[in-house]
Amino acid sequence: MKVMLSRLFALLIALLCGFRPAANAQTPALAAGLEFFLTDESLWSLPAAELPERLAPAGYTVNASTSVITLGEPREMLKRKAFIFTDDLAVWKATLTQGAALRTVILDLLPPATLARTPDKAGFRTLTKRLEERLTATLKSAPAVHPYDGDPPPAGTKITCQRWVGKSVQAVLVTSTAETRGVFTPQRIELKIMAAAAPGKSTVMKPLTAKPDKATGAVVLEGFPAAPEWAGSHPDWLVLEQALHAIGRNSDRNCIIECYFAGPSWAAPFINCLQRITAVSGARITPVVPLVYQTAEIGKLRKNCEAAAKKLGKSSPEKLEYLIDVDPEVLRQARTGGNNLAQFTASVKQALSAGRPLFWFGWRGIYPESPPDSAKPAPAAGLIIGFAPKEGEVIFADASGRPAQRLPAADALAASLYVAEISAK
Repeated sequence: MKVMLSRLFALLIALLCGFRPAANAQTPALAAGLEFFLTDESLWSLPAAELPERLAPAGYTVNASTSVITLGEPREMLKRKAFIFTDDLAVWKATLTQGAALRTVILDLLPPATLARTPDKAGFRTLTKRLEERLTATLKSAPAVHPYDGDPPPAGTKITCQRWVGKSVQAVLVTSTAETRGVFTPQRIELKIMAAAAPGKSTVMKPLTAKPDKATGAVVLEGFPAAPEWAGSHPDWLVLEQALHAIGRNSDRNCIIECYFAGPSWAAPFINCLQRITAVSGARITPVVPLVYQTAEIGKLRKNCEAAAKKLGKSSPEKLEYLIDVDPEVLRQARTGGNNLAQFTASVKQALSAGRPLFWFGWRGIYPESPPDSAKPAPAAGLIIGFAPKEGEVIFADASGRPAQRLPAADALAASLYVAEISAK
């Protein structure tokens, strides 16, 4: 009887202290603070189907209408006194993304003005410094300056972006403040937590050379490596890794994991991440065809399409949102007129002669390829590794690094969203 009473008393004390027993014996209790995302390696390999139960004590919630995964609304997190490391590092919002397993956890440590007082300049500095120190101690690594993934900040705004890489987990901390006429305004304290990976190592030991085919005259980069598939890789970023390895650069897979969300369907974020991964991997990216979805570029293209449509007796859309909205013949003439095609062809030849691949991002399927591609029109990434002067065609690499699809240079230019040369710094 005494043993039973003592057990009941212990359980009552545990419940009053906020402990909730795990749903089953195989699910360990989570730590009081949210730092378990940084310290529990098993979370990042746990099948997605098991995450709701595992993270239920932390407030795992799926919005029924948007499917967004959070750890509850800010008021709920305030009620639970959610924090990371210490209770003075309060977490007001937590957003999770997952695929086959957990991908990212984004924690917002800046309080909403409706729920709490935002820190002043000294308080902001103290809070971020404490967070930085805790991240350094927990991940046992020093922070490194990391490229910011947004547009350049306006005057008066200061943004810092740092990354810590631990043995199996990495973290990216972004802070933002604005100060105008002596008025300090904190804008952002965001911590993104993800799994970590070792760099992808290039096996190319010497610079690539452009090898001409005596029979056809086609020039192709010789010794091009295969796409380096790895656990957690993204099919579209494998193309970039292939290009990086071709120029002897190791690919930064931690940055690729961070940019997993960005794919060709969203042009601007995809290009931002492309440039970010390239920079962090120690390579240079030089635009040959600027991103078409920029205000100046899209305005110019719209005018060119109107002129080409009038000349060909065809119609042109009033609002140009996607290249597939334009008649292929109109699009080709609008984008290859004047010296555009000659400049594009010259850039391709120059890059290949220097042993550098061209990263091509555009719409596949608008124009027929050789051999035929049955895929429907869709934005995709590819690597130009050759040029056939007799046919006026660019040659793309396949996943094994060998010459594959061909496309007339005019069509490759017309269907492109962005083309850039990848080179060593």
